[in-house]
Amino acid sequence: MLLTTPKGTVIHTTYNMISVDCPWPESGGHRKGAPDHYPTVPYQLMPVVVRAQILWKPDPMGALVFLWTTITSCERTYWLARVLGLLPVSKLYWLKDRGGQLGLGQYTRHDMEEVIVCRLGTVPVPRLQESDVVVAPVRKHSEKPSEMYELFGRMGEASGLYRRAELFARDVRPGWHVCGEGIDGKQHGVTTQGQLWKETK
Repeated sequence: MLLTTPKGTVIHTTYNMISVDCPWPESGGHRKGAPDHYPTVPYQLMPVVVRAQILWKPDPMGALVFLWTTITSCERTYWLARVLGLLPVSKLYWLKDRGGQLGLGQYTRHDMEEVIVCRLGTVPVPRLQESDVVVAPVRKHSEKPSEMYELFGRMGEASGLYRRAELFARDVRPGWHVCGEGIDGKQHGVTTQGQLWKETK
């Protein structure tokens, strides 16, 4: 079922696949962390900010939610999942191909990013015969690889899930409804002013 907003945009009333890349307030080595690239949100307010997103409409009957996280924000991301009423069921890993360069980090340099796969309601287990590790090159800061979203899509299709939304997106993505600062210039899409999402076929 589709919903028309006051601005005339059309979105689904619920989504059964949602990707969330929270703007956690973390900083990496040499002052090159997230705050230098986009506005961040205090972690205590993150549940409020996520729920305020126009596309945060998980289907209570069954949905997969993909929570992107980093080494330093992993515990907070599990906390967020609990607050949002989600059940973590698996993990996926993006192994970053930097062409021989090292990532950021203090104790060690990080070359992997994690996705905590969560479930809401009842979702058939996809049982894909695939690795949980995706190797893909690093692009601009915080840009996530299309290879990972292709894996999300295969997981969803194997479970009969097709209504896809991406929160805190940096760009449009084929087959997904997206909202975020990188799409419309609005801080995290929290404001109700302006166009908060775009759809591509």
